[in-house]
Amino acid sequence: MAFANPPSNTTNLINFVTHANSITDGWFGLIVLISIFTVSMIAMKGKRTTAAFAAAMFGTSLMGILLRVMDVLNDRALFACFVLLGVAVVALMYDSN
Repeated sequence: MAFANPPSNTTNLINFVTHANSITDGWFGLIVLISIFTVSMIAMKGKRTTAAFAAAMFGTSLMGILLRVMDVLNDRALFACFVLLGVAVVALMYDSN
């Protein structure tokens, strides 16, 4: 499989990420979000599961917004992040009682 030539100037993050996204046929943003969520959940293994899930989804949603602004993530994945963030907040509210 032949890859697209990288842009002549990849000194900034946006050019690098867009090129990585074009090489992976649009999967780069989703892979980054899944990786951030997994690392965040593992990093908070000492906390309650609902608190760790809510914090990981919050960080993942923030990164999703950044990736969407850079046009690396599609709207469906960002919407799924926000829905899961809502589920995490509701679970956190029910768990605190």
